[in-house]
Amino acid sequence: MRWIDSFVRDPAIKRMPLMPTSDYPEFRENGLFGSSQATLYALYEEMQAKDGPIYGLIEQRRSAVLSKPRTLVPRSKSPEDQAIATITEAMLDNIGGTDGGFDADLMALLQGIATGVSIIEIEWAWQSSIGIESEDTGEGLLNEPGRDWLVPVNLLHRFPANFCFDKAGQLYFEAITAGQSPEAVPERKFLVLRFGGNYEKPWGTGLLERVWWYYRFRKMCLRSWSIALEKYGTPTALAKHPVGAAKKDIDEMLAVLNQLATDVGIVIPDNFDIDILETAQRTGDPFRSLMEYCDDKMAQCIIGATLTSGEGRRSGSLALGQVHMQVAADKIEQDARKLMWVINRQLLRWFVDFNFGIDQGTPLWKVDTEDETDAKEDLEIDKGLVAMGVELSKPYMYSRYMRPVPEEGEELVKAPATPAPGGFPGREDDDEEDEEGETEELAERTFLQGLIARFAGKKKALENPWRS
Repeated sequence: MRWIDSFVRDPAIKRMPLMPTSDYPEFRENGLFGSSQATLYALYEEMQAKDGPIYGLIEQRRSAVLSKPRTLVPRSKSPEDQAIATITEAMLDNIGGTDGGFDADLMALLQGIATGVSIIEIEWAWQSSIGIESEDTGEGLLNEPGRDWLVPVNLLHRFPANFCFDKAGQLYFEAITAGQSPEAVPERKFLVLRFGGNYEKPWGTGLLERVWWYYRFRKMCLRSWSIALEKYGTPTALAKHPVGAAKKDIDEMLAVLNQLATDVGIVIPDNFDIDILETAQRTGDPFRSLMEYCDDKMAQCIIGATLTSGEGRRSGSLALGQVHMQVAADKIEQDARKLMWVINRQLLRWFVDFNFGIDQGTPLWKVDTEDETDAKEDLEIDKGLVAMGVELSKPYMYSRYMRPVPEEGEELVKAPATPAPGGFPGREDDDEEDEEGETEELAERTFLQGLIARFAGKKKALENPWRS
């Protein structure tokens, strides 16, 4: 076992100390990452407030995640885990706020995709009721006399520049006054979602950081375009006067030209000669091309495609549209995984720790990002499997196709009874066994044809290098 001791003593397997480099100037001498990015966050606010296309692309990406169905799955089938899932779901439904409750909090968390990091403060409070009936949670949970619950009553979105990080990623409050040291935040108090971060850059790398150059180019281009339109887009009025004309006559001509810029009609003497000079070039084309180029690059960076952002000025094939749809689905999956990681590993884990103990498993909060077409294909496969005699559990069917489990006493919708051969229920036929065999053979053949078609489509997709 000497090699194990040598391996453990080897510093190569340990976390190496982080040294400040010129690439990360926000690293301080006290070992903390500072908030020199405060001006950067102000720029991000400006970009989303003043640039409609950027705001639309960010909202499109965030809304795509929140438009998907969300479920809370118990850790196991045990009554205790089922009850914890019910209580946790009630806790999420009762989170307050002024902007729409938990949905608005999820939208605020997803802002980290744009800015690199989002920080949400949890306002914990003790409550004697959690908003559900005792009998819905089984015995031993809500039935305990005098039981209080520590629940998050509000989730407050905080400005990231008011915080800093240490080398281990621990969150700190920034010093309010000069001379004070940053203070570590309380545990289980702040939700943190990072996007594009790494060990040496805990602030993350948001999408707005990747597109701000294009935002600047568009801003400069629009300013130049406005000047060009003012200079060349409006025809210039030219008045000619005889050589040696009196200053009074020249002033009158200037007054007429100024009047021409705003009034519908003017009155001039017969000896006034006014011409209109129009530019011979098309002023807007170069500026419009640069603006569209920047729009396309920002769309490629934020949503991974340009068909939706450039609709009306380009056409695309069906294959290209399918590729862009697949890219959009990949982005949704990526963002949903980050959101689920924060909710499950932070919010739900802490809620269960406080109320049920650190050894208790947490329910799983899920965002269903599967495409509807995939569900249709799986439904055909499941129908074929059932027709072949393969048994599938009802919990799987309810979970796979996102259907609620019927409660006891509810009126159920069932498929109509299939008449027996001959058209009369209950009538027996001598050829019943033959017909059953033909039915099974037809079901098996249909099922196999569906599998062949599905995997042929997947093979064709894999042969297309642009699909991924």
